[in-house]
Amino acid sequence: TENTKNQVMKSISTMRFEIKNIWKVGLILLVTAAILSCSKEDKPEMEASLLADSSQELILGKWYFSVTSNGDASACETQSYYYFTDTQTLEYQLVIDDFGIGIGVSGYELIGDCYVSPVTSINYTLNTANEIQFLNEYGDTITLKIVSINETTLVFTKGTLDETAIYILTKEL
Repeated sequence: TENTKNQVMKSISTMRFEIKNIWKVGLILLVTAAILSCSKEDKPEMEASLLADSSQELILGKWYFSVTSNGDASACETQSYYYFTDTQTLEYQLVIDDFGIGIGVSGYELIGDCYVSPVTSINYTLNTANEIQFLNEYGDTITLKIVSINETTLVFTKGTLDETAIYILTKEL
């Protein structure tokens, strides 16, 4: 009976060891599969599409300028905004400084120390390259390249290869 008891204990100990090994092997396989399935090289065009989809959702709302190509936005410039709707409509109003020179800006109204443009409403597109495109009031195609976007901050560049400006906007909450 003592022999039987020792054999049973030895069998239980062996089974515990085998179960531990099975769990270790299973865990290693699971981690390996997870790492291999997360490769970004699989479908870059799909990732670009997903990024554009998330940008389309994040861009909705009213965005105020906080940094312009000249540095921190002035008190006037912080009143400038882009308002993106889910119907692909962009409403915007630009506000610039008077600088005390008293020279009017065509189409803008002087309010205090700021020249304020009329509110403009136009259609825009957001392509898979994360570029917002629209025609301005003069018929020129404007392209804003989204550098980064989250729930509160939109960073984009505007310009040509020779002259590109970076803008940072903050979302109205």
